[in-house]
Amino acid sequence: MNNKFKDVKFMTAKEKELVLKNWIRFIETLVSNPGKDKPDLFSKFTKRLYEHLHLHCSFIAHYDRYGFYTTYFDDPVYTIKFIQQFDSDLGCKSVEYGFNWWQDGDFADLNQAMCIAIDEHKKTLYEKLRNSEKENDVNAAKGLANKWGYVLKEVR
Repeated sequence: MNNKFKDVKFMTAKEKELVLKNWIRFIETLVSNPGKDKPDLFSKFTKRLYEHLHLHCSFIAHYDRYGFYTTYFDDPVYTIKFIQQFDSDLGCKSVEYGFNWWQDGDFADLNQAMCIAIDEHKKTLYEKLRNSEKENDVNAAKGLANKWGYVLKEVR
């Protein structure tokens, strides 16, 4: 990594490098399997990454690491919203607060690097997540139809 991070009061440049390394590993794992069966994704959502996201990226804690994870990564609709916060084409606006102030201050170098790191993956991520969302919706529709004795015909 060729980032020039600076030490700040609550995080050294080395710690910032480690957060970015965790972030990249997490995103690459998400790209490889964005659907429901994410066997290794939670293990890549490290405590270090979680702490940075809720302390320095304008996310609320959602009670704990697991609560944050289930909020954003159990349903592809919310995973898309999460990814959109780091999408420079969308202005990197906080999904929870609607502003991009999290891109300024002591952690701007790291937060901007996180946005840059996601750029090469976002097209694939959006495509896979939307396909997963569609599959979930279709399965839910089939389940409801079956519940009431109907059969849905597949039309393409």
